[in-house]
Amino acid sequence: MTVYITLPPGETATPTAEATPSPTAEKSPSESPAESPSASPSESPSAAPTSPAASCTGSEAHKEYFVNAAKDLPWDVYCAVLPSGWWLQEAYYHRADEYLFVRYRNNAGVEVLLLEGRLCDVLSTCMDMFPVLDSASFDGLAGTMRGIGGGGRGVFVNPHSVPGYAFVNITGLSQAKVAEYAAAVIKVPKP
Repeated sequence: MTVYITLPPGETATPTAEATPSPTAEKSPSESPAESPSASPSESPSAAPTSPAASCTGSEAHKEYFVNAAKDLPWDVYCAVLPSGWWLQEAYYHRADEYLFVRYRNNAGVEVLLLEGRLCDVLSTCMDMFPVLDSASFDGLAGTMRGIGGGGRGVFVNPHSVPGYAFVNITGLSQAKVAEYAAAVIKVPKP
């Protein structure tokens, strides 16, 4: 089962400092309503204001999505905590294939990816071909900053294991910013 969250069709993603776009949770044709992150409140946890998911970048529906992902996936799930002007553009996870993919974007069009789970399969490579630039942190987990070509950089934690984690920027951010944003991700508590 793959569970998606995207912007509603036709909605433009123009965030403001006060609000982010409201997504809709979409489900694959084979998904039953009980498996959907939009199931009734009694069936799914809530991203309450006291929850660490409340700090995740995005709307309340985005935060709820991360709470549900933390419930559904067997590993620790993380979300990004980015400064004003960033928003969640797209996210999906697949339990059977053990991965979670999240794409954030800012007002300047810069994108970062948050990848979790089976990284070698999701990225079609295990990052070994990319040069090591430095050590880095991913919410306190020891990671490696690697150059990805074309000015891209990523922080990778346990890429050969499940779960592996990555925070990646293809272009537009300095190495220091990638390290700063990767260190600021937070673990979403399991319900």
